[in-house]
Amino acid sequence: MKGGSFNRVTGITLSSIQPSSYVIRSPRSAFDESQGANMRDQVVVLRYLKNRLPVATVLAYDSSVENELGSQYVIQGRLAGKPLAEVFPTMTHNDRLHITSMIAKTICQIETIRFPRYGRITAPEAFPRTSGPSGTTSQPEISPLCLGRPLAALEVKQGKSLKDLIFSMIEAWRIKENPNNDEETPGERTGTRHMWVKLREIAQEMDALGMLEGQDGNVLWHWDFAARNILVDKKDENWEITGILDWDDAITVPLVLSRVPPVWLWQFHDNPVGWDGDYDLLPGRALDEREQEIEIHFEEAMARVDQTWFHDAYGVGLWVRRWARFAFNGFRKSEDWKRYHKLVEDWDQYKETNGTTTKVE
Repeated sequence: MKGGSFNRVTGITLSSIQPSSYVIRSPRSAFDESQGANMRDQVVVLRYLKNRLPVATVLAYDSSVENELGSQYVIQGRLAGKPLAEVFPTMTHNDRLHITSMIAKTICQIETIRFPRYGRITAPEAFPRTSGPSGTTSQPEISPLCLGRPLAALEVKQGKSLKDLIFSMIEAWRIKENPNNDEETPGERTGTRHMWVKLREIAQEMDALGMLEGQDGNVLWHWDFAARNILVDKKDENWEITGILDWDDAITVPLVLSRVPPVWLWQFHDNPVGWDGDYDLLPGRALDEREQEIEIHFEEAMARVDQTWFHDAYGVGLWVRRWARFAFNGFRKSEDWKRYHKLVEDWDQYKETNGTTTKVE
């Protein structure tokens, strides 16, 4: 079976139990012992979501390397269906509209899974290192959010609101980039320090404009909710969602950060040169009649559930998510610098167009 960049996936059949089809997921390079908690985090997330969303059942796991495989592993039920990315191009238009409704329904279900604060969803300290078929269920904990790569590089002070998160992330990067709080020599620019100063200024301006208000409440966020991680199967002539994959590093965030529109539903084949995979920034184009119908179908389904969806997806939320991407990932490659300069340019244009002259000290 095809695995991912970080995990090897092996299909197995256990004839002694029903259902009998399972998969073993193990890291391509075994974690060291200090990273064994990552495997337990994955298990506790799947078990917590089992009665809430279509996710795999965990049969057994071992977060140590003291086993026959010499590696951490999870044995989980094999979900029926194929990745939507493979099936969608062959669907009829009516089938695409139907699965669009199912996508909207699933997103709404995910948004109902709320947490008291933002952070990483992790296993409690007492969660066992290994488990047999009987398994162990447990309420997950919310640990401090981590930024950058590797994810453990930078911890963020915990809080509840979007405003708390935005300014806690900025402070975490400030401490990393300038631990002594030194002033730069006029005209001198050291690393990315001046860029974080500018991003802080933009965050303050967004706050002054009320963009960070009314965003309390934190939801489960699947940071890679895309066609490749959604399994579908045809039942009674209708396509249904049978599984959502890749819950590694699941986090909880203020709602607006999770509301990236699934543009891939109506711009399925788009992959323009220079695009870095951020669907918030996928270049728009003239849609054909059927693509427009899919887009409208999805947006109407979301608006029926929550009228604030448009505001979060396309309005203020777009600015917040563009800003937050730097805070989550930092500056790692040349494309990040290009996106930074584009954000600054677009933000200045936004302020000019809207007659905003907010100044921050």
